[in-house]
Amino acid sequence: MIKMVKKNWILFSLILIIVVSSLWMLTKGMPYAHDIAFHYTRLVGLTNSLKTGDFIALIHNSFYGYGYANGIFYGNFYFYIPALLCVLGIPYMISFKIFYLLINALTALSIYFCTKSIVKDKKISLITTILYMFSMYRIIDIFVRGAMGEMLAFMVIPIIILGLYEIVYRDYKKWYYFTIGFVLLLLAHLISTALIAAFSLIFIIVNYKKLLADKKRILYLFVSGGVGLLLGAFFLFPIIEQKLHGSINIFVNGSYFQPRDEVVNLLEFILPTDFFNKFLGYSLILLFPIRKFISKNKLKEENKNLLRFADILAILSIIAWICTTGLFPWDLLNNTLEFIQFPWRLLIVATTFLTFANCIYIKILTDNKAKKVLKYTYIVILVISFVSISLYSVQYGIRKIQYNEFNDNEIGGGEYLLSNTNLAELDYESPLYITNNPDLAVNVDKDGTSAIVSYKYNYQGDTFIEIPLFNYLGYKAVGADIETNDNGLIKLTNLKPNGVVTIKYEMTNIQKISYMVSVISLIGFVGYLIIERKK
Repeated sequence: MIKMVKKNWILFSLILIIVVSSLWMLTKGMPYAHDIAFHYTRLVGLTNSLKTGDFIALIHNSFYGYGYANGIFYGNFYFYIPALLCVLGIPYMISFKIFYLLINALTALSIYFCTKSIVKDKKISLITTILYMFSMYRIIDIFVRGAMGEMLAFMVIPIIILGLYEIVYRDYKKWYYFTIGFVLLLLAHLISTALIAAFSLIFIIVNYKKLLADKKRILYLFVSGGVGLLLGAFFLFPIIEQKLHGSINIFVNGSYFQPRDEVVNLLEFILPTDFFNKFLGYSLILLFPIRKFISKNKLKEENKNLLRFADILAILSIIAWICTTGLFPWDLLNNTLEFIQFPWRLLIVATTFLTFANCIYIKILTDNKAKKVLKYTYIVILVISFVSISLYSVQYGIRKIQYNEFNDNEIGGGEYLLSNTNLAELDYESPLYITNNPDLAVNVDKDGTSAIVSYKYNYQGDTFIEIPLFNYLGYKAVGADIETNDNGLIKLTNLKPNGVVTIKYEMTNIQKISYMVSVISLIGFVGYLIIERKK
């Protein structure tokens, strides 16, 4: 056994990191966190849809049967994993924890293999994995925010950073890392995608001289972006369609959370003022001084490129960090950047970029045999990482506030409701229909987000039937006209004296075309990767 551990010590070390970062899952319930109930009901809604045979599930079968557009705006891609477990009979809570464990494991593997590809050193990549897995903002996302989207973002952003390095500094024919990373990020969290895209663009602009010196790198940048756009079309273009249609709350200014009101006090970066401390983490901050021990003049040519890459990432991380505070002109840009909601979301940029920068600094110091500096570095990483996870684990344990059950109809802030919806006027007892014709005999057979409405004795011309389904763009009715009532619900009009109406979410033409484009592009992309692999 000891020989096996020594021989496979990297593998066992990664397993240990994953286990330690996942120990909190041994509790009976889920940690009380801001968004965890919302994400739990995403799981319930998708599971309900799958059980009714709706496998694309753009409108989740949730919220008292009214249907909610989580499948359009947040996406189902990752949630199919726990939802399929639930369909197979595994309880929701256990399926959710398995999903958490899988994210933890894949995050550790992602940061390890991406940094190993850059620095070519297993030990340094392992140390970086510890730094990343126990970084303060990632821990906050787990224990405080329950931010599943950002947890998934932490998992895939390393692939994007590796892609940037390949295209700009090394082998531009490995452009596909950049594409894969951005598509996976798009499917994980829209806001994180926008933030990383903005900082990636700045990174590219800063490196314009290097790109102009070898114009093929510019070509492959466009190739990676274009292929990514085609692969992500099925998710991105339906959202753009909804934006142009202008009927959803998420695209309306006046959010409850305004960035200018959510800036971070500089003191909070130094002293933990409360449990929800928007903090970058001592590990990353205290490692930054090791940069001064690196002299560019003494470096090999390949390490000069590495150092430039690390320095740019470090500077961008500091900029992202500053942007979380009042030093950034949020008052002027509040309306433009309102979709961010919280400026401290930029800590995901600061954390990921600075982690890679420190990884490279350690690599260069190792090559230069700066043993004293490295000893200091390892102590900082190990001690502060342990303190970080312990701080939040202990506080979580002391609070002992857990979710042992959830409200299956939680929709967070209702961001994906139709803009004219007034929740106070909805009947949560879920009536099957409402009509203005007292003589009408109606029968409604509702199956998830679809319904069959049969009626007779309609002898007045203005008869309507309202069905308890939100009328999202894409609903179709066969046998009557479909409208939206004053509260966002489906309203059937132009009814015959007797008839049957079938209501179903059939997707818009944009949605259908987008899915076709993405499927065809995926087949071509996989084929390309297979051919390249054989070469």
